[in-house]
Amino acid sequence: MLSTTRFNFSLAGILCASIVMVALTGCSGSNQNASSNARIRGIDMCPNGGVATLFVNSGTLEGQISFEQVTPFLYLKGGLATFTFTLSATPTSAYGLISAPLNSGDDYSSIVIGRSDVPLVDPRHPQVIVSQDVQSAPPSGMASLRIIHAAPDQGNIDVALNGSVVATSVQYGVPTTYANVSAGSDTFSFYATGTKSTVAPSATYSLSAGKIYTVYLAEPTVSPKVAYSSFFTNDNV
Repeated sequence: MLSTTRFNFSLAGILCASIVMVALTGCSGSNQNASSNARIRGIDMCPNGGVATLFVNSGTLEGQISFEQVTPFLYLKGGLATFTFTLSATPTSAYGLISAPLNSGDDYSSIVIGRSDVPLVDPRHPQVIVSQDVQSAPPSGMASLRIIHAAPDQGNIDVALNGSVVATSVQYGVPTTYANVSAGSDTFSFYATGTKSTVAPSATYSLSAGKIYTVYLAEPTVSPKVAYSSFFTNDNV
């Protein structure tokens, strides 16, 4: 179970962009331990974008991903990388072009968020957030956990574990830092910030000792009525 200690999840340093990343070239098992490589994966949290097609450095596409689908980690030489993505729901639109630095030896998640049916000036317009994933193992008997608010129509949220609030005022598109929590079966609840107004159904996830996780607030439905849920990933696979 989660300990009664309150963990204050602060906002992590992230790279935000209007574009994506994650199709890699020149990747193979032979360079998995090379110190010159970063690892990167793609996660699609855009509820109405259809299939996201992800590219990096204009390289060969590694895969197409749908809502709440996660690609395996892939290897890319560290340094400045250029990213783009498209959505099948808006096939004539290419969501920008961005360069982002990837540190050799580090892990990253590139997370597509937003709604495909809003204009460019709308803050809910599709974009990618590129977040560095923690790599160090948590202390014995603990798991590491962060929260990512990926629901474009929801304001700031508070998150509780087993009834105790552990994260407050989590902003859309801004990952929290990781915090160590006791391993076990834990129930997550999501509230509009400063209230007990439930945003999404509570969900119970099993946190294994030594593992690293991200819990997302997701928005699987935007029409005819917005609905929210949660989504859970293992970050040290």
